[in-house]
Amino acid sequence: MGKSIIKEKGAISTERKSLGVSAILIFSALLVVGALYIAGAWDAVIREQSRKAVELAEAAEAGLPEVDSVLIEGIGQGTIPAGYELLKDKLAYLVRLGNAIRFAYIMYMHQGSIYFAVDSEPEDSPDYSPPGQLYYEADPITYNAFTDGKTVVTEPSRDRWGLWVSVLVPMKDLQSGETIAVFGVDFPAESWADGAISRAVEAGLMVASVLLVVAVLHVIAFRNNELRRERNKLLSSEKRLKESETMFRTIFEQVRMGVALVHNDRFMSSAFGEFPTVNPRFLEILGQKMEDMAGLRWDTITHPEDLAADLAQFARFKAGAIPGYSLEKRFLRPDGTWVWVNMTISPLYLGTGTDAIHLCVIEDIRHRKAMEQTLRDSERSKTVLLDNLPGMAYR
Repeated sequence: MGKSIIKEKGAISTERKSLGVSAILIFSALLVVGALYIAGAWDAVIREQSRKAVELAEAAEAGLPEVDSVLIEGIGQGTIPAGYELLKDKLAYLVRLGNAIRFAYIMYMHQGSIYFAVDSEPEDSPDYSPPGQLYYEADPITYNAFTDGKTVVTEPSRDRWGLWVSVLVPMKDLQSGETIAVFGVDFPAESWADGAISRAVEAGLMVASVLLVVAVLHVIAFRNNELRRERNKLLSSEKRLKESETMFRTIFEQVRMGVALVHNDRFMSSAFGEFPTVNPRFLEILGQKMEDMAGLRWDTITHPEDLAADLAQFARFKAGAIPGYSLEKRFLRPDGTWVWVNMTISPLYLGTGTDAIHLCVIEDIRHRKAMEQTLRDSERSKTVLLDNLPGMAYR
């Protein structure tokens, strides 16, 4: 009897250690995937913001009156040539339009130094740069805008006026194609990353939700194993098992993320007895009914444009090359519409002796996608406005 008890306790201890190691490995993998996802979300917002800033700056430069060598040479000689006041009015108007632009200006290079030709500030402003003022804070990126002839977005850099992210657009001679000046706009660095911070927080909440769901599932799996073992010895333990199942069902059904257990390429219906395998939020997002989920292949309801990337990531996941993955994709709803979701795939070990089951968590991002489209439409409208400003000379 004593040896039997010792052997049973040893088996229980080994199983607990195995589950603990499994939980640590899974959480470590999810933390890595989550960190990469958050970093990717931040980088995507910064890239998109830089792209929009470049489009805005290049559209504004195209709408300015022509800047030629005669005007630049006149400013370099200390005179105010014809066309200076018109340029200054246009730059001031551009800043008044908003778009988060604080300064707009034109610079020129003479004998290896960079000078201001004209800026958007009134002459009585403490931030005003008179024609011919030396810009001694110019860094190599600013010089590259003159020598390379390509539009650049700078990293946040400090000068006598503050900390800025600048977009620099070369202004070229129409005949020779040489860069004779550089048009620049400055955005306050303090607000440049606001969108990225918001998106990173959103991504962080998504990762936290996934970790919470996985943690609950692993805790429930561990507790269920314990409770089932005790129930074989003592029938009174059935109450504890019911409480555990109720907690699992409540969290599973009330969490605001869509959660489903997937067996390879098919959604599951009732693989674990009374335990639900697809929560109501998952069905709501996909517009599906529980009875229609049995045996439904996820690749058949994935948008064709998103399928290749999803299959490639899934193949790497099943091969063990990656611990999981996240991507934005579209699912087909029964009414024929497509729904955008942010999907996270992670492994799920429930002590069943198989690794064919994995966890699929989705977040409905239709609202965010609609807002992004609205922002893109707004940017296009602003570009059209800049292209049609009254009195602009087109080139």
